[in-house]
Formats: sequence, C-alpha cells, structure tokens
Amino acid sequence: MRLALAFLILSLLAQAAKVPDSAWQAGTLADISDEQRAVTTQREHAYGSRRHSTTTDTSYQIPHYIIEANGYEYEAIGNGGDRRRRLPFTINGPLKYAIVGADLYIQDEQGKQHKMTVLKKTLQTPHPVEPK
Repeated sequence: MRLALAFLILSLLAQAAKVPDSAWQAGTLADISDEQRAVTTQREHAYGSRRHSTTTDTSYQIPHYIIEANGYEYEAIGNGGDRRRRLPFTINGPLKYAIVGADLYIQDEQGKQHKMTVLKKTLQTPHPVEPK
C-alpha cells in the first residue's frame, strides 16, 4: 500500500514538473466548440430462467479548443478528466501554452496546467489584401 502511494506521489510530481518554465509561450484561444457524442449501453440481467435486457442512451459533449500561436492553429481536446468539461478560458483572450515533445499543455485563467491531445495543426496563411 505504501509503495503504491509513493509511486502515485512521484508520478504526480513528475507530471507537474514536465513543463519547464522556459517552454511556456503566449498564444490566443480563438474558439471553443463542442462535439456531441452518443453512447448506447446494453445490459443483460438473468434471474433464474428469466432474462431481461436494458438499453440506455446517453450523450456527452467534448470541448474542442482552437489555439492560435506562432503562425499555427491547433485544435485540441483535454485528456483524462478534462476531456468532458470546459476549462476556464476567455475566447479571443491570451493564454500560455507549451509544447513538450508531442504534448501540448495549456494554462487556464487560474494558472493550472492541462495536458491536451492535438487533433489538428494548421499553418496559418496570411490573407491577401485586395487592392482598392
């Protein structure tokens, strides 16, 4: 039990220390959109010779974060418990982000770090100015 607790504490400390201070950069949260997902669960119950099945339909939303930074646009979703809930951000507001290896981290408005899964990285192209 103590070994498992020690391992858990060390893994949490290692996760918190993953992002060096020098890796944080400034970006903008361009938008948050929600993806609706549906789940159907079917359960079968047996009571002696009787069989009964129950079907439950549920749905949930996954927020997608659009982050503009250094000439790129990143579309990302949260990992773990952050996957289904909206994080405290202001759209079109500044945010701090860091890219460590293949991982993207963002800091919310309270300064808490969140590891994200990048779904898409797009190069932003300048829009041509039409002559008048």
